[in-house]
This record gives sequence, C-alpha cells and structure tokens, in this order.
Amino acid sequence: DTFFVGMMGDYVQLAAVSLTMPVTMATGGLAQLFGGGAPAVISRLLGQGKRESARRASAVSLYLTAAIGAAASIGALIAIDPILKAISATGATYGPTRTYLTIVLAGTVLAHAQGAMQALLRTEGAAKQAAFGSALGVVLNIALDPLLILALDMGIAGAAVATVLGNGASLLYFIVTIRRKAAAVSISPRDFRPERESLKDMLALGAPSFLGQAAMGVAMLFANSF
Repeated sequence: DTFFVGMMGDYVQLAAVSLTMPVTMATGGLAQLFGGGAPAVISRLLGQGKRESARRASAVSLYLTAAIGAAASIGALIAIDPILKAISATGATYGPTRTYLTIVLAGTVLAHAQGAMQALLRTEGAAKQAAFGSALGVVLNIALDPLLILALDMGIAGAAVATVLGNGASLLYFIVTIRRKAAAVSISPRDFRPERESLKDMLALGAPSFLGQAAMGVAMLFANSF
C-alpha cells in the first residue's frame, strides 16, 4: 500500500497509511489471543489421540478469533475519532487517515479469520496450501493496488479496498481447502464446543504474542507523536 500510495506523490496520503499502523498492529495482535496458541494445543491433542477435542479446539479458535476481530472492528469504528486523535491524525492527514482506517477496520474480521485458518492448515500438515493461500492474498493486493489507487484514481481508499479484498481472497481459498482436504481440524459451527482446558491453554500460549504485538503498536504510536 505504502509503495503505490507513494507513487501518487501525495505525502499527506502517504503519511496517513503510516499513521494507521499502531491501530492495525493492535487489532492484529488481538487475533493472537486464541489463534496464536491454537496450533500447539491442537497438535498436542492429536498426539494424545483426542481427535474430537482437536476438532473442537480448531473450530473454537477460528470462531473466537473472528468474533474478537468483529468486536474490535465495531468498537474501533465507534471510537474512530478519539483513535484518530490518539494517533496524531490531525489537520491535512485527518481525512485520508479516517478513510483508510475505516475501510481496513471494516475488513478486520476477514484478516483475523484468514490468519486463523492459515494456522489450522499448517497444523493439519498442509504447509504448501497454507503458504499458497497467504501468497494469493498478497499477490492480489499488489495487483489491485495500482489498478484501484492509480488507474481508477481512488487514492488511499483504493489501497484499503485492495487490502480487504486480498484478505477476502485468502479466506475463501482457506475455507474451500479446509472443507475439501482437512481431516484433523474443523471449521464447522457444529464443532464449536469450547473445552475449558483447551481454552485456557490457547489463551496462555497466545497472550505473549498479543502483548508483544500490542507493545510494538504502542511504540509506533509514541514514535508518530514526535
């Protein structure tokens, strides 16, 4: 996004993309709370021969991660003006930053869900499919950026739309792949049956990743303030 926005020669819109980074990092960190620790928990359950518990843990990690993404998105959109003030989006940068952040936040649940599914595929042992799905979203994002930003003159809004569409494409690929090939993990709502021990372990393993990413977001917030 930054590369193609920079090609417009508009330093205000370029700055707007950078100003949103603390927020996107914080929301991305929230995805680690249950999604980050899920692969280790599921692998351990499979090693213990608890296949049903593993399927339940995978479904729980996916839907909790998506729910957290949706809640973070709604909360941030409601409080978007105080957030913009906190990240120093004022004056000329206010409008572009608000535009970019609004669109990206609206697609947060897609980013969270596709990230959780990628982790589930790796747990299944389908590393190639997981890598392909992730690359698919990145390549689509890169391909759409010049089209939306430059050719269609959407500017920073085009960059945000390309990001959301890239995440959506990865998510769709992961859904199809898991439904067709996965045996050890599940994304079926019927398997959303939380087990206390698995939840506790996922949270214990995912919390450090969340705190680390949140700390990086806070550091960037302070850096943008000077």
